Parts: sequence; C-alpha cells; structure tokens
Amino acid sequence: MALIEREMGRKLLKQYEEAGITQKSRSSYCSPAFVKWKKAKSKGAKCEDNAEEMKVEDFRLLTDYKELNKHIASDSNSPPRIETIIQTLKS
Repeated sequence: MALIEREMGRKLLKQYEEAGITQKSRSSYCSPAFVKWKKAKSKGAKCEDNAEEMKVEDFRLLTDYKELNKHIASDSNSPPRIETIIQTLKS
C-alpha cells in the first residue's frame, strides 16, 4: 500500500469512528480494511498524477471479508430451488 493510501486510510477510519460507523476491534471476526483511489472524474487524468492534491473524498474504504468467511459455517440445508418446488407440486 502506498504511503498516501495508508495516510488517507487512517483519516477515513478516524472519520468513520467519530461518526459511529466503525469501531476498533480485536475480534477473530474482524476483517482487514484498505483504501483505493476512486476513479478520476475527468477522462485521462489519473489520481496518481495529483497525489499532493488528494483529499479523503478521493478514496474509498474497502473491506476484505475472506477471513470472516473462514469463520462462518456454510448452510448445508439451503432452500430448494424454485424449479424443484414447482416439479414437486405438479406431481
């Protein structure tokens, strides 16, 4: 992760914590977060070109749920497909 992404990520997380959207956690169910630049509004302009002019609003916070999914048990009793239900009702 680039230095500016790390800095903006910290700012975003601080704003979200102050707004009550997120909270710090050390739970085994917490998921890592990272930031990415939003796509540039003007065609041809890249965010990387204007790194010194970047604002928090130019980034978005993303969450990687892979670790969380490892802790969640899959549902072995999933609901039947609609086609199966219709076939059962027809017979």
